[in-house]
Amino acid sequence: MKQITLVLGIASLVSTSLLGAEESKTVIAPDRVSLFTVPLQCPAAPQIGCGSAAKPILLELQRQPIIAEAWLNQTGTVLAVVWKSSSSNESGSKTVQAVLEKDGLTMAELKGAARDAELKSLLSGNAWYRGTDVDNLTKQESWIIAGRLLRRIRAKVALPDEKAEALQATFAGIMARNALMDLTPQSWTAATKEQLSKVASENLNQNEIEAFQEAITKGFLPVADDKEEQNGKAPDCCSPKSTTKS
Repeated sequence: MKQITLVLGIASLVSTSLLGAEESKTVIAPDRVSLFTVPLQCPAAPQIGCGSAAKPILLELQRQPIIAEAWLNQTGTVLAVVWKSSSSNESGSKTVQAVLEKDGLTMAELKGAARDAELKSLLSGNAWYRGTDVDNLTKQESWIIAGRLLRRIRAKVALPDEKAEALQATFAGIMARNALMDLTPQSWTAATKEQLSKVASENLNQNEIEAFQEAITKGFLPVADDKEEQNGKAPDCCSPKSTTKS
């Protein structure tokens, strides 16, 4: 049996991305911020936002001449837009709507207490993502899916903690790498299944391989018997860099 090789470790992915992570250097005035509810949660990890879906939207919004910054919250449910001037708020909402509609998405602007709560969260600098920083959400999603696969395997066969943790890191690295290559969903699924199966064949015995095959046959999305806790806490593997404004 071969030693498990961490094909593309989450830790290295995160450290690399954070070196080039975007940071806002602007003092944000509350009257220059609009907040919108958006449906950008990950189907495979509903407790967090979908980095691959959000990334092109955030980048396109930031190319708009009236927009200074665009941010997504940890759960993928709220989009924050910082206007270059406070007078852009009303007309700018149409710009945001037009960008989202290209992907068949809808939005609703937050007002009152709901807006105040999300604005406070944004200005706190915790768990908000701008531009390419949402790659960290992709890594979180990969870690969550990998953990799901390992729990399915371990429900059938006994794996030592050290071996399970190494496999989870390797599986997550493969999935994140493929996701960051901008593959189509079909290509991502095919490539990922092939690569995960190769790692399994090199590192698991026959009973364990059968448990792996059963786990991956269920797919990457959560199913009823996964019995997962749905919460918004980021995995320890890849918590976001603070978006502190200065």
